[in-house]
Order: sequence, then C-alpha cells, then structure tokens
Amino acid sequence: MANIYAGGVAHDLNNILSGVVGYPELLLAELPKDSALRHPLEATKEAGERATAVVADLLTVARGIANTKKVMGNLSGTGLGLSIVWNTMQDHQGAVIVSRTESATTFELYFPATREITAANKPIGHHTEEQGNGEKILMVDDEPQLRDLAKSMLTLLGYNVTCQDSGENALAYLQSQQVDLVLLDMLMEPGINGRETYERMLEIHPGQKAIIASGLSESDDVKAAQTMGAGGFIQKPYSIKQLGKSVKKVLRN
Repeated sequence: MANIYAGGVAHDLNNILSGVVGYPELLLAELPKDSALRHPLEATKEAGERATAVVADLLTVARGIANTKKVMGNLSGTGLGLSIVWNTMQDHQGAVIVSRTESATTFELYFPATREITAANKPIGHHTEEQGNGEKILMVDDEPQLRDLAKSMLTLLGYNVTCQDSGENALAYLQSQQVDLVLLDMLMEPGINGRETYERMLEIHPGQKAIIASGLSESDDVKAAQTMGAGGFIQKPYSIKQLGKSVKKVLRN
C-alpha cells in the first residue's frame, strides 16, 4: 500500500515540476545571452531539477526501483545515498563488496559489462540536432499545463502540434485525422489510460508511432504499450532536448 501511495505522490509531483523545469527552459531559449533574467530563470530551473531528484530518490527507496542511468555524483542531498546505491545495484544485477580496516571502510561496486556508449551532455543551444520538419504530432494529456508546455516545446522544435485532453477525445480525433507521432500520457483521469488508448489507436491506424510519457518509471502498462509498438518512453519532467531526441528517434524508426 505504501508503494502505491508513493507512486501516486511521485506522479503528481512530477506533473507539477514539469512546469517548474520546462517553462524556464522555454524562456531561456528565447532570451539573449546578456539578459538580466537569465540568472533567476536558471536558478528556478535548477531548483525544479533538484526537487525532481528528491522525488526520484524517495520513490527509489519506497519501491526498490532505481533509475532507466542515475548520476550518483549528483544526488538530491536527502541523505538517502546508501539506499540509492543498494537499489541501483539490485536493479542492474550488480554486486557490492565491503571491506573494513581500523581506519576505513571500502565499498567496491561491480556492474555487468555493457557496450552501450553514453553521449556526453551538451549545451541546449538552438536545438539544431532535435529540430523537426513540420511533422504532425498529437499530444494527449489530462493536465492543461502539461499540454501547453509540451506543445510549446514541440512547436519551438519545428513540429505541428495538436492537443487532446483524454484518450477518448484522442481516439475520436484520429477517426478522421492522421499524425506522424502521438505523445501519450500513461495515467489519465477520468477515462481510459495510455495503454488502452494506444491499443485502440492501433485499431484505427495500425503501426501508429508513439511515445509514452509518465511521471513514474517504466510500469507494466508502459511495457505493454511498448510491446504493442510504442517506440519510446519519456519520464516527466523532461527537457526540450530530451523530448526532441526521443521524438527524432521514434520518427526515424
């Protein structure tokens, strides 16, 4: 029961924090470099990102689920470090060896080998790598602020965006329209959730490309939607760069 409660709180907080992180980023993209407003906006964005890290840490401890790449040197400062380390090791089938001497304790962390190459973080710049070419995107979310934010981000990136506030309305829209991609919230109330919405979308447009968005980590419903063909998952709150890269990746496949 505690795990379900923690998940619900994390979902709601991440929806709220999407605006705290996202709107400053949109404004920063439009401001000149010497604007006096840049510093307070950057501070606001950073505060939102730190709050997001706190939510992620608490959810990790409560549910035993560690993050789809957490930067261990950049924890939220909640004092949950060892719990995060332990859950991360469990999540990645790793191992921890502890050795002690009179003067120190040493933790050795072992992870399975991987060939995956992680790109270094790059400045947001003008989003040239994530720029779209007018492709039509349907954004479905029950939160008005998140619809507005995602539409602003995607429009800035060069996409043609239409929004719907429920799975039912999205399905009605697709009865007479076609889109290149659907950005679909997983948890919507009231009405059908993202998984069922996507399942019904495929009956209208087989092979419909989609990205699932959620304030939680990948759930069974998210995995089910991916099995049906949703090519991407993005966790809220997301940045313009994260959204742009995810959209580009799915459109290319």
